[in-house]
Amino acid sequence: MRQSAHFCVFLLPAAPTLRKVRTKGGVMAETAKISILVPKADADRFDAYCKDRGFKKSPLLARLIREHLAAEGYGLQPELFRKDRKAG
Repeated sequence: MRQSAHFCVFLLPAAPTLRKVRTKGGVMAETAKISILVPKADADRFDAYCKDRGFKKSPLLARLIREHLAAEGYGLQPELFRKDRKAG
């Protein structure tokens, strides 16, 4: 059994704040805000890492999440989210 990192991820209220942002490729993408809780020592290390390497925290976290999901082979299944899909 694999051990996971010690952190919690909480999606904010049932209706998260969504907004459109322009990606590097110039495409508009919808985003959702995620709040995470980590031990203070880890937060301090992450903050120092970002400052030292010149990263902004939010884009780095988004990239790390995408990379982790890709490495785990966990992909979005678009057919489950189609508006015209019948329930049941």
